[in-house]
Amino acid sequence: MSTALTSLVYIPPGNWSLAVFPELKDGVSNAVQLDGVIHRTGSDGDQMLSFRNCQDFEFFSGNSKGALQGYGYEYLADGDYGPRMMRFQDMGNFSIHGITLIDSPSYYLTFDTVSNGEIYNIIMRGPTTNGATDAIDVWGDNVWVHDIEATNGDECVTVKNPSSNFLIESIYCNLSRGNAIGSLSTGTDIHDVTYRHIYANGADPSYVKSSGGNGTVKNVLWENVIVRDAVYPLAINSNWESTDESADGVFFTNFTYRDWHGYNSENARPIIRMECPSDTPCTDNTFDNVNLWSADSSYASEIC
Repeated sequence: MSTALTSLVYIPPGNWSLAVFPELKDGVSNAVQLDGVIHRTGSDGDQMLSFRNCQDFEFFSGNSKGALQGYGYEYLADGDYGPRMMRFQDMGNFSIHGITLIDSPSYYLTFDTVSNGEIYNIIMRGPTTNGATDAIDVWGDNVWVHDIEATNGDECVTVKNPSSNFLIESIYCNLSRGNAIGSLSTGTDIHDVTYRHIYANGADPSYVKSSGGNGTVKNVLWENVIVRDAVYPLAINSNWESTDESADGVFFTNFTYRDWHGYNSENARPIIRMECPSDTPCTDNTFDNVNLWSADSSYASEIC
């Protein structure tokens, strides 16, 4: 559906079936108010709800009871994946807030090439054993993500390439794989990103991943982090297996880790893992009041 005029799509309280997956595009000053619960009944399409090339856009729940039920178990129980829940592409001056997303058949929220946005007060819950069920993947410029809770099987709030001027705060990652930057390949350009007030339970609060590639990630801060039972609590992994192995590697510089507390799940894995590209070493990285330990041992290990 294409709409260039100011409009409000209102979905009132109640239960509603989604048999056909709609797309709203090319809109200016539009909003969707979800006060009921949408249940996926269809299967034909890649995105359950998609929004493209919209300016001054808002998706919200007026009563804080708006929800989307994806019935992902119908796919995930058999090792398959279905449609993603919501995709926002080429959006400017937007916000999405106050909703609950349950049991996605694949990714929950994807923000592709967005600017001047706010993403907040969102709960996502689903199985914790299936990959490719990212909670939030976002790339663009000037985005504020805050007050998010994610219980899922893959990444929590992940910054993709290219990205700049992000503030990500008050995030609760529960039994997910945690927050990430990447995976990164050629042409990487990510800078001025802040993660703060992060609570990670059985999740990694900071995982930067690349393999080969080139470009730069710079000026990144992780601050006020509490982590419990993570696999890799603090990691740069330049040998990530699923990305491009060409070129000399992405340059990581001016990373700051400040006020960290917590432990990993087993001392067989390094609690701090700084595996930077050998041909493009990391520079100017700062550790300030980082207190990490292993839950099952009297010692903790690290790799650099």
